[in-house]
Amino acid sequence: MLKTIKKIGNFILKWNELITIPIAFLLWYFSGTFLRWLDPTSATYDAGIFQIILFTIIQFFIFSGIIWIYIKITFPKVYKYLDDVLGSNLDPQNQNMSQWEKSKVVLWLFSLFLSTIVLLARVV
Repeated sequence: MLKTIKKIGNFILKWNELITIPIAFLLWYFSGTFLRWLDPTSATYDAGIFQIILFTIIQFFIFSGIIWIYIKITFPKVYKYLDDVLGSNLDPQNQNMSQWEKSKVVLWLFSLFLSTIVLLARVV
């Protein structure tokens, strides 16, 4: 039992980004109680709301794959650059880009992906 708890703890330390998912489920689960405490006449979302999230993720995967295929077919040299050069430049051991430049690229990509997911979720 102690080994299992230690494994879970190590997993959470390594993948701390994933902790927000169970927290979100807990908040959703207890939101009905909290909202009814504030306003007894309030209604809450049902479990079908998670279909929007699932459909958004599916859309993002499909669109992302299509874009990569499109770039590879239409602009093969751009694809090769993105795949080989940019990927190797972002490697922590590579000194071609400064730490600040690497951080800017990674944060820009993260922001782009996050905004894409948000926009796709609002389309449904």
